[in-house]
Amino acid sequence: MSLLVSVHMITYNHEKYIAQAIEGVLMQQTTFRYELVISDDSSLDNTLNIIKEYQERHPNIIRIIYREKNLGSMRNFSDTFNYCNGKYIAICEGDDYWTDSLKLQKQVDVLENNPKLMGCFHNSEERYWNDYNKASVLYLNIGGAREISLQDMTITNMVPTASIVFRTPVPKEVFSDTFVNLPIGDWPLHLLNLRKGNYYYIPQVLSVRHLYFESTWGMQDKIRNTNIVLNVYDSLINSNWFSLNIIQNLKEGKDNLRNPGNSFLKTLKYRCNRLLYLLTKW
Repeated sequence: MSLLVSVHMITYNHEKYIAQAIEGVLMQQTTFRYELVISDDSSLDNTLNIIKEYQERHPNIIRIIYREKNLGSMRNFSDTFNYCNGKYIAICEGDDYWTDSLKLQKQVDVLENNPKLMGCFHNSEERYWNDYNKASVLYLNIGGAREISLQDMTITNMVPTASIVFRTPVPKEVFSDTFVNLPIGDWPLHLLNLRKGNYYYIPQVLSVRHLYFESTWGMQDKIRNTNIVLNVYDSLINSNWFSLNIIQNLKEGKDNLRNPGNSFLKTLKYRCNRLLYLLTKW
């Protein structure tokens, strides 16, 4: 049976979470062969030992990439794609996990039956780690299945990190210094992928993201995170990766984020224009 999916998993100091992340991959029930590529970025805790124990039990599924020196999350994220050999790549970081044993099968079925689609993603639960006083929330409030375009993704990152399965090859820009020097990788990756075709959204919750204080994003200061995204907008706008049309969309997305008071009317205008466009296609 030929390899169809590579699961891309980067990890650093995730000893509390990594076993759950690996178990979520190993429980997948598929009609195809998949691999789990785990790149440990020179963790200082027990993460690597846990990974090794799983690899010894599942040598035909798990491959470990050993980093002698810490690369940093973005360089590790980018370089790990070089080790993924599947027709499709799924992403699950070491502090996230999958909750449905048919997750990969569902997404691959969508992509195999719709060759024009570039990727497939689903909803995710945002769960507070070991804090039972706070309720979980959903990443997305989109009720029904639908296609997501490049234009849609310029407004905001609509894709939970552990939810995506996309076609290879990986865009060449992902391996560039410009990309590696960005503070976040998943949203720019999706924007680059969407140049070749839409994503398909499955409105089911098939993964969980842990929210905890040491995480690089989920529990960090909102103003800090907003400034990071504004800087990413600037990098994307000034790159040569997108058409003038999309650059204009990115500028509008940045303006909406910087001036949220104006975003409602702009979003309404965008959605009306989008609806008119879709009506002309019927």
